[in-house]
Amino acid sequence: PATPPAPTARPTDAPTGKGLQVSAGGDFWVAGDAATVSVQYTGVAAGSDTDTCYFDVVLMQGDAQVSALATGAESRNCKLTLSVDTGALAEGTYTIQASEYTRGWVGASDDVAVVA
Repeated sequence: PATPPAPTARPTDAPTGKGLQVSAGGDFWVAGDAATVSVQYTGVAAGSDTDTCYFDVVLMQGDAQVSALATGAESRNCKLTLSVDTGALAEGTYTIQASEYTRGWVGASDDVAVVA
């Protein structure tokens, strides 16, 4: 009898140059200083009729949402830059999570530490 073909191995989750990119702008924020967060999707061709994105962006500490930074924010070029007021944040480690909700893309930043 014929042997069925082996399933193809799942690709690794290594980062690529395409997809939803989320940046907290560095490894740490100084409490009280303004910080910049950027979100962009790098796989959309500029000028296409599908280059508008709608982002939800939240600040997380562990599994808890600390604040919504953007809800339904429209970007005509799939890039979004936000300022974050760090004055009300406690010292600790945070991440930025983003989703582009019309296409279902999701992404998260590396950890960012808030220091006094």
